[in-house]
Amino acid sequence: MNLILVTICAILLTQVNGDVVSGLVTCDNFGEFFVDGQLETSTDTWSVSYPVSFPDTSLVLAFDCRDVGVIGGIRGSFTNGVVTDSSWRCSTSAPEGWNKLG
Repeated sequence: MNLILVTICAILLTQVNGDVVSGLVTCDNFGEFFVDGQLETSTDTWSVSYPVSFPDTSLVLAFDCRDVGVIGGIRGSFTNGVVTDSSWRCSTSAPEGWNKLG
């Protein structure tokens, strides 16, 4: 039997310079990356980083990842200096609207 662990993680952004932010994201094993509640990309290969870009006026970055197995994880690194680390809020439950502000 395979255990499927769902992890959702999000962070609020505050820096605005009028730039486009780019970065790379991935989930183990597969998942979705959202910007302000809108799907930006889907990932299906944990060993591949997927390119993303979004305006720096965006407020919420969020991952919805599903791990099939034992160890899972998320990784994101962006040109505005944001990286996935302990400042992200994560949960194994997903209340309505979890991936957007308000």
